[in-house]
Amino acid sequence: MARIVYITNGMASTLNSSLELNRRLIEAGHEVVYLSHVDLHRAVESHGCRFIQLQECQKIRDQLSVETETLKPIRSPANLIKRLRLGRAARKKSVSSDEIHSILREIDPDVLLIDFEMHYAILATRQMKIPTLLVAVWFSIFRSHGLPPMHTNIGPASDFFGHLKINMAWWKLIVKRLCEPLLEIKPRRLKRRFSPVSYGTNDRADLKAIARHQNVSLSSLTSRTNWSQPHTYRTIPMLSFNVREMELEHPVHPLLHYVGPMIQRNRLETKTSEDELRRWSEFQHRCDEEHRKIVYCSLGTFWSTDTNFLSKVIEAFRNQTDKSLVIGLGGKSTAEDFSPVPENVLAMQYAPQLEILKSAAVAITHGGITSINECICFEVPMLVCSTDYVDQPGCAVRLEHHKLGEKLDLKTSSSSAIIEKVNSLLNDEEIRNNVIKMNSVFQRYADSCTAEQAIESTIKGQLQSPMRDTR
Repeated sequence: MARIVYITNGMASTLNSSLELNRRLIEAGHEVVYLSHVDLHRAVESHGCRFIQLQECQKIRDQLSVETETLKPIRSPANLIKRLRLGRAARKKSVSSDEIHSILREIDPDVLLIDFEMHYAILATRQMKIPTLLVAVWFSIFRSHGLPPMHTNIGPASDFFGHLKINMAWWKLIVKRLCEPLLEIKPRRLKRRFSPVSYGTNDRADLKAIARHQNVSLSSLTSRTNWSQPHTYRTIPMLSFNVREMELEHPVHPLLHYVGPMIQRNRLETKTSEDELRRWSEFQHRCDEEHRKIVYCSLGTFWSTDTNFLSKVIEAFRNQTDKSLVIGLGGKSTAEDFSPVPENVLAMQYAPQLEILKSAAVAITHGGITSINECICFEVPMLVCSTDYVDQPGCAVRLEHHKLGEKLDLKTSSSSAIIEKVNSLLNDEEIRNNVIKMNSVFQRYADSCTAEQAIESTIKGQLQSPMRDTR
């Protein structure tokens, strides 16, 4: 039995995936302890894992707030100097925090699993020499021949000009990233020098300060020429909660290991109220009685909802007699924003997504990879209307390339175009069969315990680089 520590940023997509992974690890006989600066006691401990909250950085920020509250008026030169001194001292204290070290020395883990965006924890633990794996829900974040950056709508290259287009997209990204410090507003940069660092920071200046304190060379450890912000790591292996079979053709990076999606099929949706669950149950029963096909639509919970697009979706279903629509608003708007809502449409603040997907015939999604994988898990073809955030365009490209769904422009699409695409997907046997086949690939990864084996091999010091195929 191994003792595993998982350090997470607490985001819903990564947290839900990690809980499924750790369910499997516990079944394999391992002990899992969670660390996060976000209060996840309820979610984590209900899954049989111990949880420890990282609190020191927040305490430092709270203390600074109390100390500076008395320094008014702010424009007084004496008060301003005191504020700057207090802020500088608080920043130094947060950078030099020993909280993570102290907790890990007490637990004495055999391996660390760290969310890829928990950079503070990654840097703070490098000198402890604990075997470490970074965890992400993304596809490949590494620059590779023929692989477009994830934030673009560029498909796989078929000729010289296709490769040129991909290379230009990478260079544009790299130049923009390297120029960002020069373009940033100087007062904002100056303010950071007098502010505490948080455990969830992804600011390069903050991370440089942490690296200096930990006696780590950030330039040697990281690279800024790959896709993810603010950098990637040159030597730390990474687990991707995706399958290689959904990637575009390119050489696999030696640090990247595809271990398959981590989906809790019986996940409890804690944000969905009892009243909403009752409304969904009644709506589903009515659809069954009237032989209506259910279409599910959600643009996620992290970004603000495009109410204009959702209004078009609702209008598309207004006169449909054989189809019903369920919309998950993600807490970003209310049903009243779309009044009047037709009888064959159910608008929910927080939809129980997995429960709905069990009954859905088609899903309209924003292109987040977690939602895409959940749709495939329940064999639901997708209409992707990307909001162009982060990796959504790249996910949509992969979905269309492997014929698992279709794309539609969120900004310019009309109600008639939406319903036309939905009808096309309902009748497309090739796409439906491809989704079923991809689900069997997901299951093969799970049955082979790919993730568990990668973690156990890391503990033994035997993790091998993946074959550099071009599947």
